[in-house]
Parts: sequence; C-alpha cells; structure tokens
Amino acid sequence: MSRQPQPWDVSDCGPSDIARAAEKEHRRARVEIRDRGLPTVSLTAPLPEIIAEAIEALVRRRVVFQRGTVLVEVVRQLGEGDTIRRAAGTPVVAPIRAGRVRELLADVVEFQRGDRVVHPPQWLGTDIVERGHWSGIPELRGVVCNPIMRPDGTILARPGYDASTGILAEFDASAFPDVPLHPSDGEVAESVSLLREPYRDFPFASDVDAAVAVAAVITAVGRVAVDGPVPATHYNAAVPGAGKTLAASVGGLIATGSLPAVITADDRPEEFRKVITAIALAGDRYVLVDNIPAGRFGNPQLAAALTAREWRDRLLGGNRMATLPLAASWALTGNNVVFRGDLGRRILVAQLAPGVERPEERSGFAHEDLLAYVAEHRSELLVAALVVLRHHAAKGFPRHTADRLGSFERWDDVVRQAVIGAGLPDPCRGRANTGDGADADLDLLRQTLHLWRDRFGPVGGVTVAQALRRCQPETDAMGRPVPGTGDDELAAVLTALDPRGGSRPSARAVGNALAAMRGRIADGLVLEKEPAGGGIFRWRVADTREGGGGAGGGLGWTNPQAVGNREKLAGWETVPPNPRTPDRNGHPHPADGEPDPERQAIEQEGQP
Repeated sequence: MSRQPQPWDVSDCGPSDIARAAEKEHRRARVEIRDRGLPTVSLTAPLPEIIAEAIEALVRRRVVFQRGTVLVEVVRQLGEGDTIRRAAGTPVVAPIRAGRVRELLADVVEFQRGDRVVHPPQWLGTDIVERGHWSGIPELRGVVCNPIMRPDGTILARPGYDASTGILAEFDASAFPDVPLHPSDGEVAESVSLLREPYRDFPFASDVDAAVAVAAVITAVGRVAVDGPVPATHYNAAVPGAGKTLAASVGGLIATGSLPAVITADDRPEEFRKVITAIALAGDRYVLVDNIPAGRFGNPQLAAALTAREWRDRLLGGNRMATLPLAASWALTGNNVVFRGDLGRRILVAQLAPGVERPEERSGFAHEDLLAYVAEHRSELLVAALVVLRHHAAKGFPRHTADRLGSFERWDDVVRQAVIGAGLPDPCRGRANTGDGADADLDLLRQTLHLWRDRFGPVGGVTVAQALRRCQPETDAMGRPVPGTGDDELAAVLTALDPRGGSRPSARAVGNALAAMRGRIADGLVLEKEPAGGGIFRWRVADTREGGGGAGGGLGWTNPQAVGNREKLAGWETVPPNPRTPDRNGHPHPADGEPDPERQAIEQEGQP
C-alpha cells in the first residue's frame, strides 16, 4: 500500500518547502481557545508524559473503553445497515478514530504550547489510537439493555459499568421486576410457563424441539453467565413459511430488547470471516444467520466462531490486526439444511413440522402479532429466564446428567442443567437430529464404510484405482457400455467423495477423501489403510466391535501376509538403504543400484 502524505508531512520537501510547511502548521496550532478552567497539558513536556496525561483525561471522560486491542465507544445504530442488518437504535460498539480522540480530549483538558492554549495535536490522537493498550481505560466485554446474571450466579440489576464482568448496562431498573434470590419451585414452574407462551402456536415436531427453542432464549439471556462458548440453535423445516425466522427473532427480542442482527449465509470463508470480525467488534449479542440454502452447508469460519472466546483478524479498512472478545448467541434458519464438517456438532436443532402444504396461510393464532406481544411483555419474559438460571445457581449448579457437551462445558453447567432442572426435556437430545440427519460428512462416511465393506469384505483391502475400475461398465464389441454391468451405487459414493463434482471422480481426490475419513468410527466401522508401494495404499473397513481395528488398535489387519508386508515396507522406508546395515526387521539391504526382488514383489502386488 502506498504511503499517503499527511498535511504536516514534509519528508519529501526541500528546505524552503519545509519552512513554509512549518509556518503553516504553526499558524494552525496558534488558534487560541477560551480558558475554561480545565486541567492543562504542556506540549513541550516529554512525549510519554503527554500521552499518559491525555489517556488519564480520557479515563475521566467515562465514555471511552478498550475492547480487546481496540479503543472504542458505544453508539446507537442509525439504520439497518447493509452486510449486518440491525434494528435502528441498537447499541453498537464502535472504534474510536484519531479525530474523535482529539474531540473528546478537547472537552476535558487544555493543551498549551508556550503561553497559548491550542487544539489537541493530530499526532497525539493517532499515537493514542494505535497503542493497543490503555492503562486505566476500562475493558468493555459487552453492552446490555436489561438485568443479567454474572458467572458467579449473582444478578446485575442496576445500570452502569460493571467492573467484574466488563459489561455496560444501559436500562431503567424500574422497568424490570426483581429476580428472587432463592426462587421457589412454584416460581420456576410459572417462569417456564411464561417462556413457553410465545411458542405455543409454533408447530414443533416434538417436546424436545420446543425445549430447544426455550433453551435458546435462556442461553441468550444468560450469555454473560456462561464463561465460554455456547452452541448455536438451528430452526429447521421442510418447507418455507413454517415460522423459522419468527421463532429465532422471538429469542433475540427477549434477550436484547431488539430484533437480532441478521446476516446472510455465505459459503465463502474469507467473506464470512470479515462479517464475524465486524460482529466481534460491534459486540452483537444475538446474531441470526437467516435463510441458509437447502442442502449441504459448511463454513469453517462459522464453526470456529461457535467455539471461540476471542477473534483475531485484520480490521476492515486497514492493515491493523486486532484481538476482540466474541460472545454472541447464534441462531440459524433454513429448510432441510445438512451441515458439513465440525459445524453439525456445534448446533442444537429445533425442528418445525407444520404438516400442511402452505404453512404461511395458517390463521387463528393466540397472538396474531407475536413480536408486538413479546415487546409488550419483554420484561416479564426476560426475568422468567433469569429466574430459571438463578434457581439453578442458588442450588449450587447441580448436575442432572452424567455427560457434558464437549466444547460447551460451561454452557452445559449453567444453561443445560438449569433447563433440565426446571422440568423441560434435555435440549441436547436435539443434537440427535444433527448427528443422524444433518451432518453431511457423517452421512457420507457411513455410506462409504458400509458400501466398501459390503463390496470388498473385511480382509485384504483394495486400492482406489481398483474401486474405480469396479464402477466402470463392461463394453460390447462396438465399445458401448453394457447396461447393468457397472456398480452404480459405488460410483455414486466415490463421486460424492470428489469435491470437484462431476461424473468422473479423480483417484487422487477420492484417496484424499478416504485419508480424511481414516480412523473416524461410525456405526462401529472404521476405515484403515496399508501401504501397497509406490505411494499407493490399500483401503479396507474394519469392525471395531469385533476387535478388528479402531482407536488404540493399530491398523487391525487380519490378513497375516498383509501384516508382514506392511512391516517390511515400513522397515524399508525408515532405514537408509545401506548394504552393510540390515533393516529393523533384520533383512539385509541389496547393494546400491541392485533391485530388491522381495520388495518389488510386494509393491507389484498392490499395483492396480
């Protein structure tokens, strides 16, 4: 990037130009300001002293915070926005630029050069912004518009900055009922009933799906209490118009007082990363990834965000790297979405099943304008979620299940156990939907394992080239394929393993896909490989329930000849071919340049 000259930049000027530039800067700085009786900072003092006094003045200003490694302030969203659509008036954390620093300093301190009072110099604003850490300026973890529960189980019920959590609370305390210190079982039951009310007309497929939606609200309300990541909630349906976006919006409105920050699903990792960076900087508390296209969806950046405590990336519009806290609650919507990779295990699914052809034409709802109802009763609904959380905390965060959800252990302790303790179904039972029907990679793994074992058996194994040849149909005398002679089912699976798509899978691409599947167990089956020579491998499927392989069991090959060959090849590959030094299996190496007949035989055996 080319260097942009500043008005005071004289690095490329001659002597006369330097003199004129200095006089111009002197005239700019000579603007006198009426003495307002503020503390003064001398611009003739040492530079560290000037910067330290300026930062101390910003601390007194009480509107400046540091968020990660960025100097910020809280502003209000003016419009919906473009990439991230937010409701107008939503509090948003915004970075402070050098000019804004000068403006804030001018309100709390006067700068003197000699006997004159001057404007804060521009270089000072730039130096302060680029520091990355500011002693005395409070850390801002987030902004809330309602009472919250702290990680220790206490309730933050008064507005202002809370140093223990780094939360800035901006709300009228009189607008919210008090949260009981020790909620009774009756109060918890009443709170659960209140939280269920907004969802009474949604066609959830089961009680578990409804519980996932209520747990999503409690998760968002209790987000500050969870010192760690939280799983996302996916509202899924088979048809449009089932109410997915509305269900997700209800949770955001209860938890934040505003409609969710809405973004569009994007399969391009780098573009999605920029959006996540903007979310982390702004401190969005509830984010909705809306209308994910039907079919397979996987985004490694979103998967990383769901388990991240901090987010590090380059700030938009510059080259400066920043580390930012990331503590949003995530909701996703889509029709028959199938998640790929690690994304599926980080999501709870609330399935909607309207059971009609045109669900958007339904009528007779208990709350015709549901969002208006939620906005009107928001304070009671929010406190109901806090009652459920506080009831669990007052009892010492007891456990109701033996297992804990991996990557989300603290969420499990605080929210999942609170939901179960309140009498709702376990929301993690919603993960069965993800694991059994919505993880595309797991589905493909299962298909591959079962089909490979069925076609090639449990012993020996075959190379990718051999598997591809089995898919090819026989041809007649004219070179035309003979119907029914190829293995279409195997061909479909191997084609799905090639990420390039198309009808002719590449042996290299299929081999890479099999390598990525190696060692992952599904339905008790696991894929294993052995060298076949020349960089080629044989692949076979072992059944871990029969002791034939899997984690901790090595390759688990049951073919003795294959085991012996594997050990010999391993010895040849790891010991230098010195004719005076036997390999680790005691086999002497042939002389330099002399072919080894035993190795040739083994390698040729594995060639297609």
